[in-house]
Amino acid sequence: MFKHLNEPKVGKIFRLLAFLMFFVLFGSSLVLTGENSMGFSDENIYLKRDSVLFNAAALLGAGLFFSFFGKFASFFREKWKRNLLLAVCCAIAAGISFYWVTNCGAGPVADQAQVVAYAADFNQGDFSDLQKGNYVAKYPQQLGLITFLRLLFLLFGEENYFAFQVFSILCVCILLIAGCMIVRELSRGDAGTELYYLFLSMTCFPMYAYTSFVYGDLVSVTFVFLAVWALLSAFRKFRIWKLVGMGLSIGFAVMLRTNVLIVVIAMLIVVLVKLLVGRNRQALACGAAILFGVFLFRSSVDALYADKRDKEAESIPAICYIVMGLNDDNSHPGWYNSYGVELFEKNQFDAEATSRQAFADLCSYAGVFAHDPLYMADFFARKMNSQWNAPMYQGIAMNDYLVAEQSPLIAEIYSREGFGALLEEYMQLYQLLIYGSILFLLFSRGKSDEGIEGYTLLIGVFGGFLFSLMWEAKTRYVFPYFLMMLPYAALGLRALTGWMKDFKLRLKRRRQEK
Repeated sequence: MFKHLNEPKVGKIFRLLAFLMFFVLFGSSLVLTGENSMGFSDENIYLKRDSVLFNAAALLGAGLFFSFFGKFASFFREKWKRNLLLAVCCAIAAGISFYWVTNCGAGPVADQAQVVAYAADFNQGDFSDLQKGNYVAKYPQQLGLITFLRLLFLLFGEENYFAFQVFSILCVCILLIAGCMIVRELSRGDAGTELYYLFLSMTCFPMYAYTSFVYGDLVSVTFVFLAVWALLSAFRKFRIWKLVGMGLSIGFAVMLRTNVLIVVIAMLIVVLVKLLVGRNRQALACGAAILFGVFLFRSSVDALYADKRDKEAESIPAICYIVMGLNDDNSHPGWYNSYGVELFEKNQFDAEATSRQAFADLCSYAGVFAHDPLYMADFFARKMNSQWNAPMYQGIAMNDYLVAEQSPLIAEIYSREGFGALLEEYMQLYQLLIYGSILFLLFSRGKSDEGIEGYTLLIGVFGGFLFSLMWEAKTRYVFPYFLMMLPYAALGLRALTGWMKDFKLRLKRRRQEK
């Protein structure tokens, strides 16, 4: 059945699918930008028209800038120089992150506040929220994050969420290091690609904004990077410690954020392809490590609360989030509207009855879409743009509950005046550049025979894109996937600047021939 299957063919199929996705994203971001309302109390995204000519001119300017910037690669050919640069970048990123956390004045609100409060309650021996109908019983996926917060609170003081923010600062540094190591694996140690990655990472504002966010978004993607680095490194040079690191990293990431399972699936797809085309023992070992890591952390959390949980307590069925992802309330396609919570409560917290009614509602939405395909296309286009075309990724909107005074600079960012306005304009171009660079990379590799493992993170991004069209919409959910794009954007920029250099040489030769 698989005798005609090989990695280059699988890679070519995936590159085509990814090319189509990024073609749509790049085209949309040329003409549209999503942003939050000025007050930030409304988390919904509003789309506005952009100037295609201005964006095209800005991209051209960015290309010229990176062509010049890439010339510094010759100075950093020695690995020790790149390691030193990485250390300097980590120190700067940690300083910016610490400044943000200590001066933005943001405190936990909504789900953040809930997990902080319940972590403190659990440490005091109060597990009542695991009873039927209560918050943690309805959202058991929060137990992993709550457990980690409990540990931090035991070490640094009850409800000391600042400890989690400091851990997030540490994760920024780990993210830079792991991302750099991934780029080294993907580019075979190319200094220019590494410089581009460091520049893109260091200037990604949402990465800093989410250090104050007491949730698993930034932390989980950091450990995803560590796991993928271990996977790539293990395929190149197999070592047992890499399997251990891979399993622990991906298991911890899933514990903090269940949506990381999309990346787990991407990693297992890579493993499966390797097994089908070559019966690769290394792939089998990697697959086992991934599954064991996920099982270890999930089973440990389940065991920790086995005697505390109400046996009759059920969670909100997943189908509710799918149905909620199809609502068009107030022209905010698929965004939160309390559907699942209200339906679950209406059915007395009975998951089976809730699922039956949700399925009926799902069929009703399907009927509407089948009756009006143009509306369906418009709905999913708006839903896609509201999540994947909002360059700030709700970095401010998700941190708008202020419990302390802000520094003047951060207050300016929050008010979107002066530096804040420039920052938003920069992120708009930044997002366009990321999409365009990856698009060029996929185009330039049309006949490449790269190993499928090199696309692991990008397969995760593709899976996240499909998932976002189906699930409840929120731009914040896309932010981790955006970070996963950065290594490939660096590769794309390197390919683009290389092409520009070759183009100039060809023009020069033609002139000389004349």
